[in-house]
Amino acid sequence: MKKITFYILSAILFSLSSQAQPCLSGGITISSQQTIDSFNILYPGCTEIEGDLKILYGSDITSLSGLTQITSIKGSLLIVDNDQLSSLSGLDNLQSISGGLGIVDNDMLTDLGSLSQLTSISGNLTIGWNQILKNLTGLDHIISESIQNLYVYFNDSLCNCAVESVCNYLVNPGGAADISINALGCNSNNEVNQACETIGIEESNRITATTLFPNPARTEVYILTPDNCIIKHIRVYNISGKEIKITGPSFKCLNISHLESGIYFLEITMDNTRITRKLVID
Repeated sequence: MKKITFYILSAILFSLSSQAQPCLSGGITISSQQTIDSFNILYPGCTEIEGDLKILYGSDITSLSGLTQITSIKGSLLIVDNDQLSSLSGLDNLQSISGGLGIVDNDMLTDLGSLSQLTSISGNLTIGWNQILKNLTGLDHIISESIQNLYVYFNDSLCNCAVESVCNYLVNPGGAADISINALGCNSNNEVNQACETIGIEESNRITATTLFPNPARTEVYILTPDNCIIKHIRVYNISGKEIKITGPSFKCLNISHLESGIYFLEITMDNTRITRKLVID
């Protein structure tokens, strides 16, 4: 009986120790492959980094696969000057960043596709000096209203910046928007705007015409769309990028009385169009 009790207690303790938990309140700076490879051993159960995650000057860093347990970062994510890093595989489960996202001076970086789960950054988005990066695919799902300022420059091979998050931000920028000194097609704000127009005039009109009323709101909010638009789905995210369950009599009138005061983002899907709007709850 004592042995059975011991095994049960051991199992419970192991389960508790392996649950997701916030960690690294002061953040962490990583500059070697060894630190990445041993991350889950050094910080077991660490999925929410409470400070910045800085991956800097890692001359031997070739893979981020040791970071797959990370789902959110309460500070900024900086990936800077890692000469041998070709992809961001390992950040596939990252969903939210509560500070800026900076990917700068990574000479071998070819794509950002592993960031496809990222929905919110709540800070500046900076992509610069990545010599062979060709497109911004992977940043598609970032809620544009969560971007404070947008800087995309000095990426010699970057010719396609027309991803949904960037297109939506340029329609209604919340701050600075500087896209310059990249390859043809992504060499200026105007070039990217022209590429974004390939989504079609009708879709652009939907994006421009869709509004929330009232905003700020307290108990309910109406989603005002062009008359011929049918809302198929709505997702609501808090400022940290966590999806919030919401109820209401219809998609065009949402009951928000149970939500705390703060900033939220509504992701609205109409046909093949996905639009994001910022909602302030008093």
